[in-house]
Amino acid sequence: STAYVTNGTKTVKIKAAGNVIFGSINKNGYVSLITEEDGFKNQIAVFDKKGKAIYRWHNSDKYITSAVLSDSNKILALSQIDFSDSGTQSNVIVRDIVNGKNINNVKCDDSVIYKLYFTNKNQFVVVTDTKTFSSTAGAKIKWTVDYNGKKLYTYDISEKGIALVFGEDDSALGKSIVKYYNYRGNQI
Repeated sequence: STAYVTNGTKTVKIKAAGNVIFGSINKNGYVSLITEEDGFKNQIAVFDKKGKAIYRWHNSDKYITSAVLSDSNKILALSQIDFSDSGTQSNVIVRDIVNGKNINNVKCDDSVIYKLYFTNKNQFVVVTDTKTFSSTAGAKIKWTVDYNGKKLYTYDISEKGIALVFGEDDSALGKSIVKYYNYRGNQI
């Protein structure tokens, strides 16, 4: 129930409300945590770079699996998974933490979300098992890379772009194809 954030010289200790199940940090040093909470699915909390809680959301609706805060420190993107009789559904919930309200919900039909990453103050990338796409906080899809049935083995995201590694067959020893994309969705 404790998170430690360090830059190598200074360490901030954050006492969470419950057991920490996910954490991320933006470039400004703000931390987003998902914790277990009795009576709810989980709690999402955001802390400033000094470790002071600036936002808490007690989520009782669906399971949140990751949370990333924009570099403006105002927009939170959350990957959500919903289990129902019709199957599993993934969504990205976009929340304004200043007003404490949902801005939008981006559906990821028949996909499992692997990673969320803000590329600027208002736009983020979503890596799923079937496609990678970019969306604005207003839920406008800017570009999509469809895997066309290829199996995504792994990926990496950095400040410069995205690397996607596909397998040519189902064998772990088979050949791999590596494709690099910039944040405009262009293959480089």
